[in-house]
Amino acid sequence: MGSNKEKESDFAFKKLPIDSERAVSDKELLTFTNLTNLKWEFLDYGNKKGDLPSEASLRLSEVLKDPERFAIRDAEGKIQDYVYIKNAKKEEDIDQEKKEEGIRELRQEAGIAMEYLEKDEGEFLKNWEVVYAADNYKLVTDYIDYLKGFFSSFTGESEGTGEGDDSDDSKRIKFPSRKDLERLNNTEKIIKLGFSLADAALSISCNYVGLDGTTPTNISKDIARNISKNTIRDVIQESESLVLQIIGTALLEVEKLEPKILLPVLKYVSSPISKYLREQCDYDVDKLIKDLENDSLSRVENVKLKRDIKKALESYNRAMNMEIIEKLTLFDTGFRVLVLRKGDNIVIAYKGEKTDDNKVLPAEFYNLHIVYQLLVQRDFFNEESRISFTGYQEGADLSFLNSLIVDENNFGTAHFFYNSIEKTAEYLNFTRNHLDKDYKSNIEIVISGSEDLSKAVAVRTFYAVIAVTLKGVKMAAGIASLKTVLLTLIIWQGIKAMAELVNAAKIRRIYDELQKLGLIKSNDKKEREGYLLKLENRIKGYITNEFMDSDYITLEIEGGKKVDIKKEDAIYLLSKEYDDDIIKDLQGNLEVEIIRSMSRVGSDAEKYILEEKEGIYQITEVFTQGLIYRKLDEEEQEDKLASGEVLTSIMEMMGGIQRNYINRAARIRFNYYDKGDFVSREAGDLIIKDNLLDLLDEIEESNQEVDSKIINYLKTIPESREIENLLKKATITVNELMDKLPGETLINEFIFMPYISKEGYLENELREEYIASVFKSMIQYHYEDQKKHYLDRIKYEKGEKVQYSDDFKKLFGEVDLSEELLQKMEEISNIIFVEKPYSQYDDYHAAFNHYRKVLEKLRSEKEKLENKYYKDGSEKMEGFKGLFTSIVGLITVNPAAEKGKTVMEYKYNPYDCITGGILEIIGLKEHTEEVAFFPEYDIFIRHTELGRKSLLAQGIDIKKGAKIEMKCSRGGKPIKTADLIKYCKKHERPKENLSG
Repeated sequence: MGSNKEKESDFAFKKLPIDSERAVSDKELLTFTNLTNLKWEFLDYGNKKGDLPSEASLRLSEVLKDPERFAIRDAEGKIQDYVYIKNAKKEEDIDQEKKEEGIRELRQEAGIAMEYLEKDEGEFLKNWEVVYAADNYKLVTDYIDYLKGFFSSFTGESEGTGEGDDSDDSKRIKFPSRKDLERLNNTEKIIKLGFSLADAALSISCNYVGLDGTTPTNISKDIARNISKNTIRDVIQESESLVLQIIGTALLEVEKLEPKILLPVLKYVSSPISKYLREQCDYDVDKLIKDLENDSLSRVENVKLKRDIKKALESYNRAMNMEIIEKLTLFDTGFRVLVLRKGDNIVIAYKGEKTDDNKVLPAEFYNLHIVYQLLVQRDFFNEESRISFTGYQEGADLSFLNSLIVDENNFGTAHFFYNSIEKTAEYLNFTRNHLDKDYKSNIEIVISGSEDLSKAVAVRTFYAVIAVTLKGVKMAAGIASLKTVLLTLIIWQGIKAMAELVNAAKIRRIYDELQKLGLIKSNDKKEREGYLLKLENRIKGYITNEFMDSDYITLEIEGGKKVDIKKEDAIYLLSKEYDDDIIKDLQGNLEVEIIRSMSRVGSDAEKYILEEKEGIYQITEVFTQGLIYRKLDEEEQEDKLASGEVLTSIMEMMGGIQRNYINRAARIRFNYYDKGDFVSREAGDLIIKDNLLDLLDEIEESNQEVDSKIINYLKTIPESREIENLLKKATITVNELMDKLPGETLINEFIFMPYISKEGYLENELREEYIASVFKSMIQYHYEDQKKHYLDRIKYEKGEKVQYSDDFKKLFGEVDLSEELLQKMEEISNIIFVEKPYSQYDDYHAAFNHYRKVLEKLRSEKEKLENKYYKDGSEKMEGFKGLFTSIVGLITVNPAAEKGKTVMEYKYNPYDCITGGILEIIGLKEHTEEVAFFPEYDIFIRHTELGRKSLLAQGIDIKKGAKIEMKCSRGGKPIKTADLIKYCKKHERPKENLSG
């Protein structure tokens, strides 16, 4: 808990396990989440006067005071424009007024950080430095530059990538500029990196559509050529690139491996490794497999075997002809990453866009590996570093996934901010619907084989080699145990997509069968005994250890006997609806015949032969029948069986994510704002959970409660019976229904800020400063006739004093000023409708977040409002011989704001109407407003917003302190606004004569 351990009693959620691990406060994490809204990709890390930025870190507090550091540069590093400063092309163009305007822009983009910066509570910003920040474009171009530099360090070649490096212009990769990209469609903004492995040597090329003048042109540049096998093996120890790790694992370094680890490869009967050992080295492979399993090889035999396996692998590598294509997008996907450092503490904050519901993982998922790679390469952290992940909504989803794949040694804690969390649960659950989703990655593997090696056998062998290597070799640290299933999934997705292999009905059959076998737990009954005891009892579709830890699935054959079948092949057979028709033939092999249809000319059927290898059966031959049975060749057979490989990889990936979450759950916190009210969506509560599944249960119960209230209300209306029945039958809740209606309630990360204590930790009560600021701003909003234009005008300026006038009057009794102010708050509408461009619908959002909670608290403390939230300097006066009383004088609302830097004002949220400063109300007598005193017939107009607006409504524009020279019959007494307007109209004074 950092430096605030002694403050444990000051915040609410102090007893949860994560608090003993955390080193970064909620205030810091929410601030950094909010900062992802800035255009960090344009940040100049170096000397502002220099032509080129240097890759150095910067103090966060200094960056936020310096809007000119955000500059758009050309390929030579020269400033073309400033992001937050208008009408300036170079540093000399920036004066103090333009700099203030730039700071005003920063306040609108990152208001949480800017408010803390301007207050005494922002000291923490001085301790953090910005070490890396990027959008999609910058991340991709940095990654490609990294690859060129990385390989040149191994080969000794000149990089030829540096901006301004004219020594060999042909080697430079000239990326299309951001401006150029605007002229291309999104399919033309994709860079393809080609990693070719031929003769066990690696070459990398970069292909993309560039611009030559105004014409799109396909451009190809070499990044590296003919990198040796030994160099690639060195690469794998230092690179987090998934592609490079796939290639590195394919090139087994036999000297460092015991042959026993290759047993799965040798057991694959068509393996070129087995074939080479059998045909070129005269091995009895079946005997060799038994000897390896029993550790019965002599030292001499083991040495010889290593040497022969090495030759077999080299022959295989030469014949494989593999290319891996990594597709990277340059267009703006909404992805942002911000990395900050304080000593050994690192914070990574993400921002993202809404994910396609049909995709299992966000499109930017593979960016997470690139981010980690660049940070490692630039030495931004070490073995002592501890990473905290954070983000809001879609950015929180990216951070959540990143927290599950980062190495345990670097993982610290994770804290996420949500107001909608349904999608997050989908990353853990594995329901029937997940099998229909899109699992494709941005990496495609193409293996063509050769005359000596068919494509199908090359693919199957490659898969087996990758699997055993990942299980037997210590990989680079960044992606932990999940790397194995990620890579194998990539391998098979390069061949076929699941939806292309198995239809939806069969996918559901597979799921149901796996449930019956105890390999998937549905976990859909909360009342079940032990439900709360273990997380694995609560994840929907939990993939059990029996599946994850075994290479086989046990199925029942004819006669009730059970046999172990290779996992991938068993899943394939389950999809074929074999109906337990597995028989054992005379040779001891298993035979499965599946008849799809019968006719007079023959049948549409398939037959599978499974041979036993060391106790596990696997499919070795496949036959199809029309008029007669025909044996499929290797290519056809592998294509047919691929669905089992793909689904196995999908399940292992999801099972890996589930287990990583279970292992790290105690260090992952979810801060959730439950919108609660289905109309304004802001009258909810803060929920903090260290368990996603607890949170989901609580949200479900809350939604059911809201649904129940709505349905009970509908029951009271006879005409609504049909609607009530419809809602009861609907599969969506009321809150979900509102989400689907036109328009969208706007909520952002500011919703959490009022819950953060002065010490920097989330509490379950709103801060007093926030309540005071809302109190003042709602009253001001009342006087502004609920027009937001004026409030917007002053919102991002330094706090200014605003003044209104009013007559507070009560018949037959004394005026209750606190009640008068509360009624003004209650009279306003809290929903603002905002016109949505290019749409027939409006967006809408709350004018004041938490306004109902604020009203409830103020109502409950009505007797304490004076002195706590306003200062009363007025006097009570009687009128008409005691018939009524009124208040005359000055009332100051939120007087604490006069203290400036010491008081938080919460004024920079772009979605609400909170403004800073104090509010003065002038109490007037007998419905008169002291608009003017005019001895000697000069009328002095007093500056009040209320009086000025009344005149403006009549077309009379009077500036502050203006004087009007006109004859007046009323002498030097106060005059009503209405009387003054009548007088002005009567005398038809021209507007230009109303001068000040």
